[in-house]
Amino acid sequence: MNKIALITAFLIGSFFLFSCNNNATKTTIDKEKELLEKELELTKKELELSKKESEVQAKKQEQVRQKEDVATDILDDPVKIMQTIFTAAKTKDFSKLSGLCDPTGGNDGDTKSICNIELQSLADQKEFIEYFQNGKVIGNTTIIGNMASVKFKYGPKGDIEEEMNFVKINEKWYLSHF
Repeated sequence: MNKIALITAFLIGSFFLFSCNNNATKTTIDKEKELLEKELELTKKELELSKKESEVQAKKQEQVRQKEDVATDILDDPVKIMQTIFTAAKTKDFSKLSGLCDPTGGNDGDTKSICNIELQSLADQKEFIEYFQNGKVIGNTTIIGNMASVKFKYGPKGDIEEEMNFVKINEKWYLSHF
């Protein structure tokens, strides 16, 4: 009977150890599986972030390209220059105005003031906004050689008629005087 009790105890002990060892193996496998799942999840998030960063970078590059295109296109047409002035007054974004003046310095005080409005006092900027935010082109562009003119209305009520004059330098139009 001692032998049977001893064998039974041995078998029960072996089974218990096998169970514990099997549970430990399962626990290790479960932990490794859990770690791999977390690593996969992190990798997916990194890929998503990388993709978003690429998209943001692409958008920034497109915006820069569009700004360059717009800046180039503006100087191709006196009417676009006038529209740029009116838009700047409406949006209070004066950043595109500095490049509109005659690069040889042949501007009168009024057009110099438009091109440099970003650097002027708030009172001058307010006055510029008041006079140009309601502006509109009212006539066709008249071109004679390297000179052009565009009739427009401006003023607080948009009812003052004026004519802006342009000069063409290196195939680009620039403000000259009004």
